[in-house]
Amino acid sequence: MNKLTVVLVDPPNDEAASVTLRSKTGEVTAFCHPCDLKAGDLIGNRLAVLDAEVLAAFLSDWPENEKEALSTEWIERTGHYSYRGRGRVIDQA
Repeated sequence: MNKLTVVLVDPPNDEAASVTLRSKTGEVTAFCHPCDLKAGDLIGNRLAVLDAEVLAAFLSDWPENEKEALSTEWIERTGHYSYRGRGRVIDQA
């Protein structure tokens, strides 16, 4: 599992904070509570969503080349704590 680098904690030393995380493929800002992180920390890449709409990118009977083309992971910011993208669901619960 890739690690994420904590780039910014705002406000620092607060129980609830906005935390900017960076990896080799992108950057996200997430809500953190309780928050004991500081800039420079490395954390596991296991983010959770509070509200999400999950759609299947392909069906199991599609050709492998189409499934592979639709499996590219990406993310883009659409607002404050708001993102859209494509990834893998690790735990539906």
